[in-house]
Amino acid sequence: MNKVYKNMCYLFLGAFNLMNAAAEHEKVTSHLRQVLCGDTASIVSGYYGNECGNSQYEKCLDLKGHAGAITSVALSADNTRLVSASTDNTVRLWSDLKSKPCSREIYKDARNMYAVALKKDGSLLAAGGKAGLLYLFDNRGNKVGESGKELLRAESTLLSIVFNPQGNTVAVGTTNGVVNFLDLETSTPLEPIVHSATYVNSIDYDSSGNLLLSGCADSTVRVWDRRAKGPVQKLDKHKAAVNTVCFNDPRGEIVSGSHDELAIVWDKRTWLPRLDIKNVTMFNKSVPVHKVAVSEDGEQVALTQRTSIALYSIQEGQHKQWLSEHTGCINAVCYSSDGNYLVSGSGDKTMCLYSKQ
Repeated sequence: MNKVYKNMCYLFLGAFNLMNAAAEHEKVTSHLRQVLCGDTASIVSGYYGNECGNSQYEKCLDLKGHAGAITSVALSADNTRLVSASTDNTVRLWSDLKSKPCSREIYKDARNMYAVALKKDGSLLAAGGKAGLLYLFDNRGNKVGESGKELLRAESTLLSIVFNPQGNTVAVGTTNGVVNFLDLETSTPLEPIVHSATYVNSIDYDSSGNLLLSGCADSTVRVWDRRAKGPVQKLDKHKAAVNTVCFNDPRGEIVSGSHDELAIVWDKRTWLPRLDIKNVTMFNKSVPVHKVAVSEDGEQVALTQRTSIALYSIQEGQHKQWLSEHTGCINAVCYSSDGNYLVSGSGDKTMCLYSKQ
């Protein structure tokens, strides 16, 4: 009888643990559906251009190769190579973008990949996702290290990755509210910082590498001093999860985008909001801001709007152009370092490369 009772207890505990694991999985999945615009196709397609009739960017390439939604993209400084992550569990490296674009799979995981980043000199790229491991590759796509078990807490999904400007540290934002750091010279983890008890959706370094920005699902943006290893400022005007953040160093500003349908431009000197940009589509509907990107000269900001991208002047917040070449929600956008190109990745499994006219 005791043996039967003991076996029943084991069965009950096993079922309880499975229920907890399933609940945690659904919690993370539900959040990622919010941060990522999604992979649902839309009936909206075609190029709408600019309401002022003065086109800035035009599509020059369609990039196809992934079997799932594109979740993250990064473009090399010379505009010849691109790295992408996808819900098809792969990372792909694209080359010869200016002549004969081609791609190859450089990594396939058992779980979705959500973040990629390129070192400034292009010598190293990083990728990670749901498995909670950070993967490092050289510029040819060969794996040079796997430090996830040392760098991150177990089963903590990687949502954002960024190299510091000096190229000696990589930072990772995760679903456990922590930003982790890896010293690339010694391959050892550095002391992490805790943003909150919930997901860190986006991180970015300023041009000095001394300040780190983090945007979180608790609706806050925080600025951290990496030299002093402490907090600098909390920015809390948003009313919903902050999905994306970036520094605008040429203008001494910060840009954040949120599920509250606002992009806010903050003054880096006073930490006060300078400009609110309502994310209104070409159909006059307000939608969440999933990703923002700032041009190299700091004068233009790109906001994702489900299947389109809206370009705004960052000084006045004046709308300049819509780019609407995708048929699925756009999860990733970035400018080239010279401002001549813009690249987007979508739930329609494709990327678009736009060139400045």
